[in-house]
Amino acid sequence: MNGHYNNTLKNLIATSNGASDLDWMVRNKIDTQGWDYATMYDNGTLLGKSNFPTFVLNAYAKKIRIGIPWSSDTEVNQTINYNKAQTDTRKKLTHLVSELEDYGNGNVTPAQFKALLENNYLKASAAGLKFGVYNGWTKQWDVVVKNSDFLLLHCYISSANMASGKAIYDYIQGRLSVIATEAKKLGKIYPVSIIFSSETSFGGTYFKTNPWLKPYQLLMPEYDKRATAAMRSNIIMDGAYYFVTKTSKVCKP
Repeated sequence: MNGHYNNTLKNLIATSNGASDLDWMVRNKIDTQGWDYATMYDNGTLLGKSNFPTFVLNAYAKKIRIGIPWSSDTEVNQTINYNKAQTDTRKKLTHLVSELEDYGNGNVTPAQFKALLENNYLKASAAGLKFGVYNGWTKQWDVVVKNSDFLLLHCYISSANMASGKAIYDYIQGRLSVIATEAKKLGKIYPVSIIFSSETSFGGTYFKTNPWLKPYQLLMPEYDKRATAAMRSNIIMDGAYYFVTKTSKVCKP
């Protein structure tokens, strides 16, 4: 799954159906031949905009599918209800991505994390929405793998480290190993996309002079060389994702 997290459309959709934002996403597509999957912040506002379905349709015409991040039952329900109201399937949203964090100073407890994923995965699946998880350091990878269709795996590292496939792999290998183990227990082949950050303290400098896909392209030979048997059997390395358009537009106007 390739694409961008978008936090700029919410301020632009009031003018010309967000055309300038869509133009940027088209020029900065990750999969230039296939589909990108953009995830749009502030769905509470966007889903209520009368011109949002037109934006989704225009994005579809450019091979960009649209989804929504969520951290509450309400946001999932709003997304499902939005889709129910669309008679044109091209205007429907394709995916949800959990923003729940049950570690550090996270926004939910471990018990809440488990319950929210379990309940909303069932709802999303019944509604035909792909259900993803953004995460970095949960200790509940068994819950994540069981209750999602794909993972955006946190890889927020410095611009200097982003130039090294070894450094990228070293940063994520421990988690990939655990994820693969959990997928193997379930007999599941589990798609994992690596999410990089264009924020100044992470990859902002790197992306000013390098293509979006470069760090992923550096990673994959290292992965192919060092991946465990469980990773090879039970994980699909499924592209790269980028956080977030406000800073990405600084890197590549």
